[in-house]
Amino acid sequence: SALTDAVRALLPAEEARELIGAHWDRDGRLVLSVRSGAWAARLRFRQSELGAEHIRVRVAPPGDTD
Repeated sequence: SALTDAVRALLPAEEARELIGAHWDRDGRLVLSVRSGAWAARLRFRQSELGAEHIRVRVAPPGDTD
C-alpha cells in the first residue's frame, strides 16, 4: 500500500525490509506489521520519527502480507 511504502521510506533499510505492512486503525493509531518481536521492539522506538502520535506494532504470523 501507499502507506506501507511511505513508512518504509522513513525507516533505515534494514528495518524497512522487515516491515510487512502499515495501516491506520479505527482509533487513528498507526499499525505496523513486522516479521518478529525483535523488529517490533525496534520500531516502537521510531514513533516520533514516523510522525504518529500513537502506534501499535504487531508481529505478523508467517505468510501474512497484512
